[in-house]
Amino acid sequence: MDAGTTSLQQCNFNGHCLPPPRRSQQNKPPSYDINGLRYEHVQQAIVDSPAAPWMQDIESHVDEFSQHLLYGVAELCPRPSQAPKKPIFTTELWQLREKKLATKKALKEVYKRQRFELLQICFRALRPRADAPINGSLFWHYDTWLLCSRVRIYCKFHCLAIQLRGRLRRAKHDHLQNALTGLPATTPAATILHEVKNLIGPTNLKKVKAKTLPYVKNHQGQVCQSPAEALDTWISFFQTMEGGERIDEQQQRNEWLTNLRRFSASELNLQLHDLPSLTELEAAYRRVQVAKATGPDHIDATLCHVAPAILAKRTYAILLKTFLHGHECLLHKGGRPRPLWKRVLAAQGW
Repeated sequence: MDAGTTSLQQCNFNGHCLPPPRRSQQNKPPSYDINGLRYEHVQQAIVDSPAAPWMQDIESHVDEFSQHLLYGVAELCPRPSQAPKKPIFTTELWQLREKKLATKKALKEVYKRQRFELLQICFRALRPRADAPINGSLFWHYDTWLLCSRVRIYCKFHCLAIQLRGRLRRAKHDHLQNALTGLPATTPAATILHEVKNLIGPTNLKKVKAKTLPYVKNHQGQVCQSPAEALDTWISFFQTMEGGERIDEQQQRNEWLTNLRRFSASELNLQLHDLPSLTELEAAYRRVQVAKATGPDHIDATLCHVAPAILAKRTYAILLKTFLHGHECLLHKGGRPRPLWKRVLAAQGW
């Protein structure tokens, strides 16, 4: 497999492989089944990707590799649709849930139709009687039929909801009992909480109720009135602590391009043992923890952990460009601040 280092002895980065002006990209990254991801998926997604030439700039090199990997994995391991997110759902319970949702949708449709008929008769009543005569008895008969249908569908929906709630309660109790019974007495609390976490709380992110973050005070001692003000306060705090300077995105990119020209080496005097080995890069991929957060390149940590050998071969050229010439993609520098509050540290006075 070509790792893109065949022309290493001809490397000359004197401004010949600088990236072009960056265009704003708002494309949504492809989604894939992270739980069903296997080594074969990553291997098939990368095996047909062309090796980037050594003189290609670092930014397009990283972008092309990331896009080819993500879209290939999304095609080979797509995310399943309408699958239960909790292990307590059986086929019978899932069908009962779909029946309940269909009944709820039908109830909304009947209610919408009843409102439409009422608005129609009201607007028709505003017209002159000679243009559009109104049959009031026909409207009231139809409205009565819709009202009876609403009562019937609501009763059906209520019965299905009670039935589904009772079965889910029993299924959750049985699953939790079986999971905890099989654990030994020396099981740590973290493992028990991990088993319980799969059963509690809603799976719909819109219904997850997270506790609010503590108040953040600005330099004047007043509470921040907006998330943007709180974010600026944190940025100013770390800027003062690190002795940094706040710059905009375009200025950061210009300085990065300037550093690429300045760090590019015209000649190299290194031995083979001075270079990082492919085995060391593979070992670094193997040490990646699965639970780590995904970065701005949208490559999940599970991808690095599942297929470390083939990823190391494909990204070794990127490592050499960084090691020999200091060419690092701007996407991999820094990050984006997110408001976090670790309650354990807060309780200790941090």
